[in-house]
Amino acid sequence: MRAYRVAHNYAHALLQLAIAQKSSDAVVEAVQQLLTVCQQPKVREAIGSPLYSTAQKITVLQKLLPGKTLPPLVKEFLKLVLDKKRASVLAEILHTFIELNDSHQEHQTAYLTTAVPLPKQLIPAFEAMVKELAACKTVKLINKVRPQLIGGYQLQVKDRLIDVSLATKLHQLYQQMALPHN
Repeated sequence: MRAYRVAHNYAHALLQLAIAQKSSDAVVEAVQQLLTVCQQPKVREAIGSPLYSTAQKITVLQKLLPGKTLPPLVKEFLKLVLDKKRASVLAEILHTFIELNDSHQEHQTAYLTTAVPLPKQLIPAFEAMVKELAACKTVKLINKVRPQLIGGYQLQVKDRLIDVSLATKLHQLYQQMALPHN
C-alpha cells in the first residue's frame, strides 16, 4: 500500500505540473515511452543500481526512447524521483500518471479479450458499454486474442471484470457437476 501511495503522490504532482505548464500531451507521450522502457528487466536493474549516478541513469533512459529526447519537465521529474531513491517504484509512478491523466481527461482504457480478433462492426457496441460502465467520454479499447476462451469475451474496465466466455461457463458447469449431490 505504501508504494502505491508514493507512486500516486509523485504521479499526481507530475500531472498537476504538466497541466499548469500546458504540456500534458508531450508529457503523456514521454511517460508512455518511459513506461515501456522501464518495464524491461535489465532497465529496471540498471536504474535501481547504486553503481550509476542519476545523470547516467537518465542518459541511459533517454537513449532507449524512440524519440531520444525528453521534455524538460519529465527530465527534471526523473531526476527528482531518482535522487529521492524512488527508482524501485518508477514504473508504478509512470503507470499511475497515465491512469490519473486518463481520469482527468475522462478517458478510459478497457481490455477486451476474445477467442478471435474482434470484428470492426462490434467495436462501437463495446465502446458504448465501457462508456456506460466507466462514465467517461472517450474509450481506448485494447483487444487481446486468447483462443482458450473458445467463445464469448472478457471485458476489463478499471478493477471490474465481466467474463462471459464459453471457457468460464464450461468451467462453472464442470464445477457444479463435480460437487457431491445430497
